[in-house]
Amino acid sequence: MGRCAGGSKTPPEAGRRGGAADGVTKAHGLDTLVGRKGEQAMVKNIGNADRAVRVVAGVVIIAAGLYFKSWWGAVGVLLLLTAFIRWCPAYLPFGISTNRTKV
Repeated sequence: MGRCAGGSKTPPEAGRRGGAADGVTKAHGLDTLVGRKGEQAMVKNIGNADRAVRVVAGVVIIAAGLYFKSWWGAVGVLLLLTAFIRWCPAYLPFGISTNRTKV
């Protein structure tokens, strides 16, 4: 094992194709991007159909919240946010991903 500039040891798979050098590791059964300092980045887990449903439902819920003067419209904002960033934290514990990845 070699040493990095900061003194930490490099993993043995860092030099192989598909290892940590590519920034992709397996975590919780999903491919997860790993940043330069080792932190995990968000990976898209919302597909196109799921995204479209979230956008439509989000707009409808926001409109209903405004019409009925209810705070339920905030739920619509969450749906729009998750559709925009294509990542749903509620899917993580269950390992759900509706995003089709190209191999």
